Amino acid sequence: MQPHYVADIKTYLKDKRSWRVTGMSFETMSKILLGIGSVLSFSAGSFNNQLLSFCAGTLSTLSLVALQFSQFSYREMKKSNEELTRILQALRIDPTMPPSPSSPSPSPSLSPEQV
Repeated sequence: MQPHYVADIKTYLKDKRSWRVTGMSFETMSKILLGIGSVLSFSAGSFNNQLLSFCAGTLSTLSLVALQFSQFSYREMKKSNEELTRILQALRIDPTMPPSPSSPSPSPSLSPEQV
């Protein structure tokens, strides 16, 4: 295997993981902001407070921004995965290769008869 392929594979693996973590983080942040914004919106209506209403709108807008960035991150992760697959296929390596024997195997699941 040529050395530049090794570097490319490592880069795409790192990028894929980074984009996945970023996407999950921003999606989680979006849901939290949306929840807080909803509570503030309800409170603003109950207490007739315009400041709470402004804060609720701001947090809900930030939630949408975070959600859009998480979707962008997931698309970038998919691009990294496609590039990685393309390189592995060019090297005639199956990208769905099972884990090596040295890696821990998953615990066996119970069949319906054993439950």
